[in-house]
Amino acid sequence: MAIPRRLVIGRLRGLAQNQLTFIVCAAIVLVLLGAVIVGLLESALADAQAAPAATDFSTFGNSLWWSVVTILTVGYGDIAPKTALGRVAASVVMISGVIVTSLFTATVASMFTERRLKEARGLQHIRARDHIVICGANSHLEPILEGFARSSDRAALVDVTLVNDLLEDEVQQLLLKYEGLRPKWVKGDFSQEAVLQRANVQQARAALVLASTERHQRTADERTLLATLAIKHIRPEVHVCVELLDAANEGHLRIAQADDVIVTGEHTGFLLSSAAVAPGLPQAVRALMSPSSSSPLMRVPVPPEFVGRSFEDLARYFRVEQTAILIGLITEEEGIPIGEMLSGGSPIDAFIAARFREAGRDIAAESRQKADIVLNPPDSREIRAHDAAVIVGHQAARAG
Repeated sequence: MAIPRRLVIGRLRGLAQNQLTFIVCAAIVLVLLGAVIVGLLESALADAQAAPAATDFSTFGNSLWWSVVTILTVGYGDIAPKTALGRVAASVVMISGVIVTSLFTATVASMFTERRLKEARGLQHIRARDHIVICGANSHLEPILEGFARSSDRAALVDVTLVNDLLEDEVQQLLLKYEGLRPKWVKGDFSQEAVLQRANVQQARAALVLASTERHQRTADERTLLATLAIKHIRPEVHVCVELLDAANEGHLRIAQADDVIVTGEHTGFLLSSAAVAPGLPQAVRALMSPSSSSPLMRVPVPPEFVGRSFEDLARYFRVEQTAILIGLITEEEGIPIGEMLSGGSPIDAFIAARFREAGRDIAAESRQKADIVLNPPDSREIRAHDAAVIVGHQAARAG
């Protein structure tokens, strides 16, 4: 079947628009033309000019070898044209080779320079996988990066991608300080799907959405909601943890399927009152939550051999084998269907339902997973297959 002429022309134009591809194709054509032309001239004119050495070009393989080494190197001199026309053609090939090689080198250097400039400006498309995307920026951003940096010392290295609209100088300082996390930066509004897709959130392990207060304080929680909906629209399986300024908005974020919601300052009252009536308790809480603590609060998997056994057995294992204290269990369970959660009739419920329908998701049948936390359960509590352990212990316990 004949190939349409327009298709051929379109493909050729596409190759021409890709400068590097065009130069590589030009180099290949030049190598082949040089081999054919010089080889034919040397073979045809050798007898007329009595140049027996021209038999070096009697085979196409020899001609191709000469063309390659002449264009890509200075030439070895093992094969050289002897006829006048052959030398003229060879000179044209040499000059063309210098030009093509220079263009190729300049194009590659330009591509790397452009890539570095895009990275510095936050304009590149992230290709990392199983990374953590941090949307927004506030005073908590650096402590979060510090926590990842410390946890990466005892676990697998965490790749981090920042998505915000900070100034380049501010971001570059963070990237340099936490270069061990191999951080990347995407500049833009994190509530926009196009920006999130540049951060490759569709292949991310998790996403953290911070309450960006520097430039958008009035709409911080609204942008957090929009970002959560956008992330879940792109890939519902991404674990999304969000920060809220107003606890009254937590219900909307739960409906939008935020997996974890942290309200800024929600424990401040407890810590202040404890400092007055129970001195030392705030310091204990701080030690449990500090990434630099030798005995931090951690979630670790339950060893498979303990499924079906008692909480007492598991606690004894962690204490004896891991020098850790088991304080509770986390169980993932199916929660309330999303349709029931959106039955309030409020404008925000209608907005969230519309976004789910746009994503083609059945809110009547779909439900969100719920994490059920049980602290200090009875010793007889049976360990289930989907349980995870909450422990206070040494860093090495995480590997267990």
